[in-house]
Amino acid sequence: MSEIFKINDVDYEFDFKLSNPDKQEIKFTKTAIKSMSIRDDLFDPFDTGSITISNPYDLIEDKYMIRGDGRDEFYIMFKPKDPPADSKNGDKYERTFIIINDANNVNPQVRSENLKTFTLIDKNAIPFSDTIPYGKSYSGKVGDILKTIFKDVL
Repeated sequence: MSEIFKINDVDYEFDFKLSNPDKQEIKFTKTAIKSMSIRDDLFDPFDTGSITISNPYDLIEDKYMIRGDGRDEFYIMFKPKDPPADSKNGDKYERTFIIINDANNVNPQVRSENLKTFTLIDKNAIPFSDTIPYGKSYSGKVGDILKTIFKDVL
């Protein structure tokens, strides 16, 4: 079930979820999200960003094991509650990101004010950062080589 929040006086439904292959999952409410930045670069086909979450008393670490192996996923979805009639998909933004870094902002006097920041990259970008299999060589036209590499890696 999505929650509702306002951005520029428009009601949005949203869903924020942290998960891993071990079937652990945490959903976050709107009050838990302290800041979020998503970068959509014209010259980069994959979104990147960061999200800062309230982490009182290190709750995330107590309930969830961040693996740190590139398989922790952070799902973000938001869409207008009442989309314009002329929009095709309701102006919905939906992405699954991979956590590439996490940082703790700890308040030693008031542990209930701890924050956790995740650095995110679009899940679809991960196969492109893999290396070409060692010892493999390719010959032919550049376009054919790239197709072969994508078939091998993806």
